[in-house]
Amino acid sequence: MRYLVISPCEDVRTGKAFEEGDEFLPEPDDAQAVRLVNAGCLRVIPDDAPRLPGTEGTDALIADLREQLDRAGDTIVGLNLRLDQAVNEAGQLASDLKTAIEHRNTASDESLGLRGENEKLAARVADLEQQLDAATKPADDKGEDQSGASETAPAKTTKAKG
Repeated sequence: MRYLVISPCEDVRTGKAFEEGDEFLPEPDDAQAVRLVNAGCLRVIPDDAPRLPGTEGTDALIADLREQLDRAGDTIVGLNLRLDQAVNEAGQLASDLKTAIEHRNTASDESLGLRGENEKLAARVADLEQQLDAATKPADDKGEDQSGASETAPAKTTKAKG
């Protein structure tokens, strides 16, 4: 619907000032139109009224601007959806990273524990080897001492007479 400015006013959407006799373009939304008509700033221009000078083609311009606005709104909705998806994916990645770090820390702790047990077992093996050496060395020494110190003469055999 078209509106004629009958008292100076300003479009709060654009900040554009209107003087008496101007056509209020772009057309106000319904709530704004009711408010400005009730305030005595605008009057409805009948649909069959001639266009005011300088307003030719404004309907096409307004339609084009509204179409652009609708497309921009659709783009914003699409971008918001993609942003939500990206935020959700980032949250999942952060959760996965936290889990991976926890697993790495657990594995590191287990590795340190196994290293410690490995060192204990290596020390135990070394201790057992020493014990084995100590247990087998005296036996070898005794065998050498006995064989070296006791060279016995062959036993004499006596023949029985008879």
